[in-house]
Amino acid sequence: MIHLPGGAFVMGSDRFYPEEAPVRRVRVDPFWIDETPVANAQFAAFVAATGHVTLAETAPDPKDYPGMDPALAQPGSAEVTCHFWRARREKSIAGGGLAAELDRV
Repeated sequence: MIHLPGGAFVMGSDRFYPEEAPVRRVRVDPFWIDETPVANAQFAAFVAATGHVTLAETAPDPKDYPGMDPALAQPGSAEVTCHFWRARREKSIAGGGLAAELDRV
C-alpha cells in the first residue's frame, strides 16, 4: 500500500446534475491505498469471505442528496456512483483503510 497525503480540491458542478451542486472546495484527509489494481477474482474471493456489500450495491438515501428524485434511489444509480468520496467509509480489500474525510475548507 502507498500513503497519499490528501489535500484540497474543487468538487461538484453547477452545470450538470442538481445533485452535483454546489461547486465547493473540499479537503481529503491522508489515506492509504493499494498500489496495484485488484483483479475480479481477488475481489470475488474477498466478497465470499467477508460478505462485503459495495456502495454501488446499496440504494442511496434521498435525504443525503437534496433535490434528488426518490425514484432514482436505486443501487447503481448515478447518485451512488457519482459520489465516489462517500467510499471513505469503505475498507480497502487488502485490509487497509480508505479513511479520507471530506471537509469544507
